[in-house]
Amino acid sequence: MFSDQSMMSSSSLAIPSGTLGFVADEQRLYIRVNLGWQAIMTGPTIPMRETNSLPFLQDFTIRNMKDAAAATGKQQVSGLLRLYALNTPLSGAEIGGVSGADYLCYKQSREAGISGTFRAVLTSRLQSVDSLVFGKDRDLAVANSQGERLLDSWSGVSREKGFWAADVPIYTFNGSNIHTDSRWSKKHFWHGASSIGIADPEAYCQAWTSNESSEVGAASSYLTGQVLDKSLYRCDTRLAVLCIETTLANTHTQR
Repeated sequence: MFSDQSMMSSSSLAIPSGTLGFVADEQRLYIRVNLGWQAIMTGPTIPMRETNSLPFLQDFTIRNMKDAAAATGKQQVSGLLRLYALNTPLSGAEIGGVSGADYLCYKQSREAGISGTFRAVLTSRLQSVDSLVFGKDRDLAVANSQGERLLDSWSGVSREKGFWAADVPIYTFNGSNIHTDSRWSKKHFWHGASSIGIADPEAYCQAWTSNESSEVGAASSYLTGQVLDKSLYRCDTRLAVLCIETTLANTHTQR
């Protein structure tokens, strides 16, 4: 679900053709097609009843939703944007451009049963770190999959004020802890940005398509320090790729 057409349009690259999208402010249904989004014509509105004639059904549904959440080890998290890592570290060419990384964020979140829209924390000529999150949601705190706070706000990241909470781990969509898992040996993540969050064309591995050892990409440690600190790595190095939730849903169901 999208709050408006602008949000839907901005999320297009991460959403494959054939996906349905509902725009809340229009109350209209769309389908993703190759060139964008196409409106779906629907029938007349069926009005809601003012009173619930089947209260037992509501109680049954709520009770079973709670039971299902408990059985799967999920917890409810609200008021926080979520940050995940992709399930494997990637080199520059393996990222496949910003659109390729956005699609991986989408695909892996859906495979894990995680709702919401996620985009890769990577810059390009058309994209800064700040622009990844919509509007006032940039002022929300950022948490890991367990609801533990990682950052005070997303807007602070691009104002040279964003520092990691040193004792809070980041998890992949399939539950790996990239702070401790040996597959992430470098403990850095790609971003390609300057310290204020805009793209550095000399440090983003040819728009995240190159594995050339003579080229470099900007990365930061996710263990300590400033989020957009700048370390340069060869583009054939495999580092973490992070995915940030782009806007806050009313309620999150977390694994």
